[in-house]
Amino acid sequence: MHVRAIYGPPGTGKTTELLRLVQYTRETGVQAEQIAFLSFTRAAASEALSRLGLKRSDNVSTIHAMAFRSLRLKQAQVVDHIKLREFSKVTGIPIVGKSPEDDEERTDGDAYLDLLNYARNTFSHPSEVYETSDRPGTRAEYEMFVSAYANWKKTYGYYDFTDMLERASSGAVRQGIEVLFVDEAQDLSPLQWRVIERLTKRAHQVFVAGDDDQAIYAWSGADPHGMAKFCSKHKGDSVVLSLSHRLPVAVHQKSQSLIRRVLFRVDKKFDSCGRSGTVRNHGSMASVDVEHGEDTLVLARTHSILREAENALIDRRIPYVRESGRPGMFQNRYAVGLRSYNKIRDGKRLSDSDRSALFTVGSRETKAALERNDYMAVVAFPFYIAIEMPHRVIDYYQEVDVDVEPTIRLSTIHAAKGHEANRVIVLTNMTNRVADNAHTKPDDEIRVWYVALTRSKDVLDIVEGYNGYNLDN
Repeated sequence: MHVRAIYGPPGTGKTTELLRLVQYTRETGVQAEQIAFLSFTRAAASEALSRLGLKRSDNVSTIHAMAFRSLRLKQAQVVDHIKLREFSKVTGIPIVGKSPEDDEERTDGDAYLDLLNYARNTFSHPSEVYETSDRPGTRAEYEMFVSAYANWKKTYGYYDFTDMLERASSGAVRQGIEVLFVDEAQDLSPLQWRVIERLTKRAHQVFVAGDDDQAIYAWSGADPHGMAKFCSKHKGDSVVLSLSHRLPVAVHQKSQSLIRRVLFRVDKKFDSCGRSGTVRNHGSMASVDVEHGEDTLVLARTHSILREAENALIDRRIPYVRESGRPGMFQNRYAVGLRSYNKIRDGKRLSDSDRSALFTVGSRETKAALERNDYMAVVAFPFYIAIEMPHRVIDYYQEVDVDVEPTIRLSTIHAAKGHEANRVIVLTNMTNRVADNAHTKPDDEIRVWYVALTRSKDVLDIVEGYNGYNLDN
């Protein structure tokens, strides 16, 4: 079996290169049914299907979806947020289903579940993982949680994603694959690598693509060095994609000076796109000039920090959307209802979904008018009377045009992986939990901020703020 590791620094087209190889492999005569493509995104899997000339294939999907199909499970058996709430009632330990990005809204139950999954994904003992963590709740409650969770799943025949991987790694996946492609390999846990090993029992070629510098899911068990270990184990070779089509010179230099602080990594030499670019430092968000019309991505480590930037945009009456967390002011039900109101005002026809959206937030009079199809009666009143909305948002909607397409996007760093923008604003403020992680696991935190810096195609604004992460040394 020949193994090739493809290292793709930011903007070098790692997934594009992998998909090119998929198409080339098919053109050399390998049957589509003998080719497997595993990705962390459905979009990449869909593109791989297109390159293979297929509408669907059990071999082309996310790794969890492949495990799900291999086990012939039904959706009703999969642990989801609704089932977790049921389990929460049984144990009395609250679980709200929030990720570490929502640190201020998380419960002990969320933390317990993360620690348990980390242990299973890294073949560690749950108690040892708890002792090396920030030890949420109490040890006794955590151990009760671990035992109760296993018994609860067994009683009802439920499977979580880690269960699927464990079953797949022990032989539940097919092994007749000749050529295997794995995208975003830096995000694989040791358990997932075991699944990959199982899939490659009869393979002739394996291509794994990723970038250890962009491995930002270590908290869930991902092994940043998994690619290198797999390649070394099978005596494979590696290539580095050498040109970033995204990073300008200034951003490239800034990001490289940061990532070189990681002690153990694969050194990758690659060039910038050649544009000069701009890197600017700010003491607070108040000194950052933001205007609608410029492709802008605002990044923060957690949702609580991101809300500071969101409030600043709301105060300045600037259109924006959120790409993670709760809906923003242009995405919530009031904005959707207001767009329907504006359609009536402008003499446009309402679709059934438009009518439903307006009915949901409409006043009693508006709902009555909609029921009798008297649309003119709806716009006889100002929107803030026709629509029941909190007083705190009325001023914002009076001064912005909700029908424009916002050019400013807000996201946590984790949710923005794979995204880019002409201008990126990075808020370096940290919560206490993130600051502790930066101290105890410095390499993990450096990689997260490296991903943030490397989303920019032209301008990078760094907001230092209070308790900000030091990106300079």
